[in-house]
Amino acid sequence: MKQKPNPEVLSYLNCCLKHLKEDGQNAYLDAYVTKDTERAMQKALKAAGQKEFDGPEEQWPSLFLSAEEWKRNPYYQNIRLDLAAGDGFRYEKEWIEGGYLFSSDAIQNDPERSCADWMKLRALDQDVEAIYLYQNEEDWMMCAPSEAATNDPPALKAHGDVLTFGLGIGYFVYMAMQNPAVRSITVVEKSPQVIAMFRKNLLPQFPDQVPLQLIEGDALDWFRKETLAQYDYVYTDIWRSSEDGLDWMEKLLEQTVPGMEQADFWIEDSCILPMRTLLVMALYEWFTGRHQETAPGWQRRMKKTRKYLSSLKQVPDDPEQLKNMLYDRMGYRKILSL
Repeated sequence: MKQKPNPEVLSYLNCCLKHLKEDGQNAYLDAYVTKDTERAMQKALKAAGQKEFDGPEEQWPSLFLSAEEWKRNPYYQNIRLDLAAGDGFRYEKEWIEGGYLFSSDAIQNDPERSCADWMKLRALDQDVEAIYLYQNEEDWMMCAPSEAATNDPPALKAHGDVLTFGLGIGYFVYMAMQNPAVRSITVVEKSPQVIAMFRKNLLPQFPDQVPLQLIEGDALDWFRKETLAQYDYVYTDIWRSSEDGLDWMEKLLEQTVPGMEQADFWIEDSCILPMRTLLVMALYEWFTGRHQETAPGWQRRMKKTRKYLSSLKQVPDDPEQLKNMLYDRMGYRKILSL
């Protein structure tokens, strides 16, 4: 279907398409920065599209994370991960070199909502010794600043009776226990080995003021409307990164679409970022009638996106409304659920 657009809509969509093709910031992953070169690196990131450096230079955020502050994290201060060894699990201590830029958080959404989203690149201000955990010789978990940055906000948001999918080393569970608004926590974890190791080696180190229930089960069996409705807050963290996160989100959402306030997914904005590209392409197609070729492997999700637009009573024809659509998490959950 072709819906007659106004010039402002086409201008906005063309701007989004332009930003989606730009990936200059990727060149700075793993780049080395020092205090002496920080300002030059900030200017380079600004030129590459990092919106956080659009303001006055004196207000630019530092590129360095405090290693000492990270070490003061209550989980890492109070939980000995070296005790997680045994029964198929082992750990290694490795040094994380300071000064190298890494993605320290989920994707940062463009404040102008024109698809100029960016990675939050940061470097530790000194070398730190980190623990890498392995299960059956496969890398399993790593204690890193990005884990805290992406799990602390959900732990602070959690309240009442909490349901979480994925146990891991129990970081989210521990931090949620520090939240006085949390009444109880139920964890659904697929691996009996992970549960057994956690019960034996890590759980005895946890506070006991919040009731905790560990359930061996598959998230795909438990992620149902009637189950989620029993809890005040639901948090899902069962994927390794944004690369497999979208696949898992889609599998879960095809079963039910939880409410925005009740449920969160780990690094959701990073996971759904490719869907924003599809939605921009589908909108451009909708308004111009020009078919948009989809990359191999994305045709099924593009079909869902087109179906979603067709289901609307009217596709917004105002740039501000389109901005709301492109940055609406619930909209992407609905698309993935189709």
